[in-house]
Amino acid sequence: PLMSLANQLAQAAAQAQRGLAPLADPDDDGVFTIGADDYTGVLNLRTVEMRPGPNGLERIEELEIVATRAQWDTAHEAAPRFGVTALGRDWWCIKVSPAGPCWSLTCVAA
Repeated sequence: PLMSLANQLAQAAAQAQRGLAPLADPDDDGVFTIGADDYTGVLNLRTVEMRPGPNGLERIEELEIVATRAQWDTAHEAAPRFGVTALGRDWWCIKVSPAGPCWSLTCVAA
C-alpha cells in the first residue's frame, strides 16, 4: 500500500528527531517537560544577545525545541505562556509555530 506524503513526512521527522535529539542534548536525549508530561525533541540553545548587567555582560538565551506533532492531541497555544523544563532549567514558551510534521516551541529563560 502507498503511504500518504503526510505519513511519510511524519515518519521521517520522528526518525530525524530520534537521531538528532541525543546529539543536541546528550545528557537527556532531548527530553523536555511541560506540566507533568515528558516529551522528546531537538533542543537548540542559542545566545541571542549580550547586554550589560550588574556584574558585567549578561547572556540572553533562547531555546528552540522542535518536536514531532504526533506527541500531542492538539497544538499548544503560546498565550498565556506556559512553563517548560529542559536542559536542567525552567523556561517560558513564548511562541509555537508549525514546522511541517513538527511543532517549533520558542522559549526564554524563566
